[in-house]
Amino acid sequence: GCKIVNSYCGRKFNFFQSGNDNDSRELDILLGMESNGIHKIVAIECKKKLSNDEIKTTNSKERYMLFNSNGESVDVVNKYLKYKDSYGSARNTLKTYCYHLKLYFEYLEQSRLDFLDVNIDSMANFLHWLKNPSGSISNLHLKPVESKRSAKSINIIVSVVLDFYDYL
Repeated sequence: GCKIVNSYCGRKFNFFQSGNDNDSRELDILLGMESNGIHKIVAIECKKKLSNDEIKTTNSKERYMLFNSNGESVDVVNKYLKYKDSYGSARNTLKTYCYHLKLYFEYLEQSRLDFLDVNIDSMANFLHWLKNPSGSISNLHLKPVESKRSAKSINIIVSVVLDFYDYL
């Protein structure tokens, strides 16, 4: 098994061991781990907004993951992306899926909705949110405004969201 040997919180760490302060990063958590005699360092930096990050696996394969505004993995989305990856989806396709679901989960977070409690009204509001130039649920306009995204882009985003629900 894998065990945590050391853990540090709120420390600066220089990944390049260069002594140059510009190479240092303020990390929220730094873990020293050991598994079968192999030592690894895991650095965790929490994000303030939802982010889709590219992760390199041990075989140097890119994997895209979604994290919420608390820096926690959005496991249901990440399992969906892993499922799509296992069926041979291209890297750029997976990156696009991750970005589109990032938009959807940002909308859900702003609307204070759980992804399992979505109905037709909340999906309609998501469409309006996608068109909204400010990208904020609190700034939806009553009068028509020029859409932030094209109709084609919105259709693609909604298709990814619907495919995600089909997966569930």
